[in-house]
Amino acid sequence: MNKLLLSLLVPAILILGACNGEDQNEKAGSSHQEDNSRQGVTESKEQNNENHFDQKETETFGGEFRAVAHKEDIGEVEIGPLTINIVVSNLVTGTITDPFILDNIGKENIDYINIGIEISTTNEDINFSSEHLKLTTNTGESFESPHDYLSDKVEMQYIKEAYTRSRMICYLFEDSKVEDVESANLIIKAPTDKDGQPLGEDANIKIEF
Repeated sequence: MNKLLLSLLVPAILILGACNGEDQNEKAGSSHQEDNSRQGVTESKEQNNENHFDQKETETFGGEFRAVAHKEDIGEVEIGPLTINIVVSNLVTGTITDPFILDNIGKENIDYINIGIEISTTNEDINFSSEHLKLTTNTGESFESPHDYLSDKVEMQYIKEAYTRSRMICYLFEDSKVEDVESANLIIKAPTDKDGQPLGEDANIKIEF
């Protein structure tokens, strides 16, 4: 399964509550498809970026989702002890059909951007969380942090030294339609030490679809 389809499947799985699992090495098609899909963001490398592609539709027991834009191998930054690789991003539109999910999301038809990242650190004794991951779009929308219910956790308790963790974060659009989003800026605020002092400089990663 290619990276596009894997990264499209991830948000549907995340919506169903599989947000906090640890990365595991399991075969595709097993009963742990959630973990495999999350790992697929990093394991299935392709040679070329694709800015134009055949739109992929994915139907799950939670709803139907369609990626209208896709970008790979976006960039890597080092901020203090952190190394963050922006692996893949999709603009996705979908319809939620599961009542439980509707209760948690609040609306049936959704448009959002998901971003697959790899994150590692040489020091666990720092402050870094979802609040450090801000996003803006060319349509004028701005988010102070990823959507809590749709996204993996990036707090330091989940990020350990000597390990690279794969995480998928999502931002649910309030006013924009995915067809109107041409670019997004992921603003990564520098982690801080125990005294609240920044470790490194903030980074700005532009994602152009």
